Amino acid sequence: MYNRRAILGKLHELIGLANRYKEDFSLSIMDIDHFKKVNDCYGHLAGDGVLEKIAALINRNVRDTDIVGRYGGEEFIIILPKTNLSLSWGVADRLRTKIEKTEMKDSAGNVFTITVSQGLVGWERDEDAPSLIARADEALYKAKEKGKNRVQILLGPSLRDKI
Repeated sequence: MYNRRAILGKLHELIGLANRYKEDFSLSIMDIDHFKKVNDCYGHLAGDGVLEKIAALINRNVRDTDIVGRYGGEEFIIILPKTNLSLSWGVADRLRTKIEKTEMKDSAGNVFTITVSQGLVGWERDEDAPSLIARADEALYKAKEKGKNRVQILLGPSLRDKI
């Protein structure tokens, strides 16, 4: 899994390719819901274990051509090249469901579950990385605001104008 600098570098590369070849791609920012509670209740080692388990779940459930990285504390970026928003929503929601159904354990053997929220956007022609990430972050904020454990899509200007 890429770190923040590497995932942002990959995003810049993909934007260049998408501009050149006029191909769609989607980007999701995934955030672990109530992650501070995991650290507070089960300890930081359990929190580290949750991050590792989610990273492994993401990697096992996306295509080899998809690009995944840790964006910040408990946030991940998932980039789905050559994938429109509709197909990306299916991938994002499948990941959300798999994570929700996965048992986590702390060092004492206590079992708990976690959920994730995601902000999902489709790349717009000539859009730069900061704008794309800002829109995904706005969608993530709306997912959290609407109760968490969900995938929230935020349409770009070209699609909003058609609705």
